[in-house]
Amino acid sequence: MKKIYTLLFLSICISFSAQIEGSWSLNPAAGAIGVGPDSASTSWWSSDAGAVTTRDCFFDDSIVFNSNGTYDHYMDGATWLESWQAGSPAEGCGAPIAPHDGGSNTYTFSNGVLTVSGVGAHVGLAKVHNGGEDGAPVNDQITYSVTFSGSNSEIMTVDISFPNAGGTNGLGWWRFVYLKNGATPCVAVTAPYSQDFSSGTLPSCWNQSAASGDGWRYAGAPAYDAASNGRTSGTYAWIDFSGTDAGTVMDLVPVDVSALTVPELEFAYFSYDVTYGSTPANILYIESYDGSGWVVIDILADNTVPGWNYQRYDLTGYDVSGVVSIRFRGESGGASNDFYNDILVDDVVVREQPSCYDPYGVSAVSLGSDSATIAWSSSDPSVTAWNYVLGAAGFDPLTGTPVAVTADSVILSGLTSATSYDFYVQSDCGASGVSAWIGPFNFATIYPANYGCPHTINLIDSYGDGWNGGSVDVSVNGVVVLAGAACSGTFDAVAFNAGTGDVISTSNWVPGSWPGEISWEILDGGGVIIAAGLVSVDTSVTGNCPACLPPTGLTASNSTTNSADLAWTAGGTETQWNIQYDTAGFAPGTGTIMNVTTNPYTLTGLTAATSYDYWVQAVCGSDSSAYAGPFTFGTACGSSIAPTNENFDLGFSVCWSQ
Repeated sequence: MKKIYTLLFLSICISFSAQIEGSWSLNPAAGAIGVGPDSASTSWWSSDAGAVTTRDCFFDDSIVFNSNGTYDHYMDGATWLESWQAGSPAEGCGAPIAPHDGGSNTYTFSNGVLTVSGVGAHVGLAKVHNGGEDGAPVNDQITYSVTFSGSNSEIMTVDISFPNAGGTNGLGWWRFVYLKNGATPCVAVTAPYSQDFSSGTLPSCWNQSAASGDGWRYAGAPAYDAASNGRTSGTYAWIDFSGTDAGTVMDLVPVDVSALTVPELEFAYFSYDVTYGSTPANILYIESYDGSGWVVIDILADNTVPGWNYQRYDLTGYDVSGVVSIRFRGESGGASNDFYNDILVDDVVVREQPSCYDPYGVSAVSLGSDSATIAWSSSDPSVTAWNYVLGAAGFDPLTGTPVAVTADSVILSGLTSATSYDFYVQSDCGASGVSAWIGPFNFATIYPANYGCPHTINLIDSYGDGWNGGSVDVSVNGVVVLAGAACSGTFDAVAFNAGTGDVISTSNWVPGSWPGEISWEILDGGGVIIAAGLVSVDTSVTGNCPACLPPTGLTASNSTTNSADLAWTAGGTETQWNIQYDTAGFAPGTGTIMNVTTNPYTLTGLTAATSYDYWVQAVCGSDSSAYAGPFTFGTACGSSIAPTNENFDLGFSVCWSQ
């Protein structure tokens, strides 16, 4: 067992009604009331923005859910009447007609299910109940499905099914969208509008719902082929398909495009499953509200194209009085293994259609001490030319001299080592002009291979099972030389180069699952510990390259019963060394020391069948290095001459086998 966990089980009483408590009125926006063939559709009829005025007597009704299981329905002398009600005039506003005239009733709410009880008790239109549309529910009781959305759960979506032969499985669905009174109603934003999901939550004034399944996610990471989508979790929206997902809807905030000549929707889309081949692919519908229902702009149902792919749609004609309402609806393709095919969405933009599209995804393919290879992607396959500018970090790209290229990558040469640069790139669309400059993309060249001398960071885990997701960056003079360094077991010594006087620092700690097990120490070029600490403790110390560096790469070979060939790599140009040796485990300073001038060196006078440690020190004239080592080796077993005796007093002999 890797680690021992102590679990404490508690009996917890949770009030599921807390979320619904408070005062609610219909959301004063398009789509607040609708009906359709399933819970994800209001295609039969849906209220437009004008209904807020034409049905103002309905939109100003309020329902107050109290914490004691009662609720109050306020109609303030007028509500929406329909011809099915006894004594009702033509459809329109009028005095409430009993028993659907408001007042107090009771309710229960748990796990997304709302049940109202009492004569005339209802939410939304009075006629709608689980058995039909005549305002006469069985036992004066109606059950609704409720979901909440918005940054503070201020949007409440109420769905109810009723018998209708034209609907899925013989059911129709009414939907009523409420806004919590006191909350600021969302209004249309003005284009250009963009959303990159960087908050890791449902964006403000967006809504989501699902007929089944757990809906859109904004944090966490998908699995299988989607796990390597290349973007950081918490920076995109995604559906975690699991065989039960249906009607998985994500509504954008309405966008005012009245000032645009050619309004355009763009977003990045990822749907890829080549490893497991789920067929048919899961589906993403892109839909727009046309004033009476949702119409399909496009259907994406292909999981064979790798990577993120940018989708664009001309929104001309999809607006209602200059405002577009867009939603993404995910549906399972029906494969039994649809869970291999998660759908991801990112970088949603509503804007003026550009004449030349921006490149995206700028990245460093490789970094050297005097060169770098930078690559990018084009969201428009017709673009085959680009311009780039390069300068010191922080420079103004408009002051740079553009360099034209015809490939979506470039090798930058003649750079200065250990230096930070900014890179910008733009698409060149010929007669259609150029795109905006995209950047800055910042990168830093590395130190040359022979720079300074080897320093070491020792990564230590007290339990011995590695850092469990923990890591740290090591920088020299602000340039990261070790990114995400981590211990894989009990101890890892990771080398990096630094010069005398260089500033060595740690940063970007990731504590991992067991931060209490993590420690570290930094050694200079002479093997001296110059810093040490625990997890998340940053340091800033000065590097040191002694004039006499210790040897490295100790080895032993050609062992006999009384000798072995010892070899090492010199730390510099020295030609003289001190070897200190004794039986394995001896304390440095207590062994036999020999001064030698050859490398390799044959050590003689050893005892057969014995383990030894040796250390090596460079001698540089009047100076000497720290000792390097220990390196452990063993001598060979000699032949025994009968009679012989083994009593195992010293344990199992190395010359015996079992």
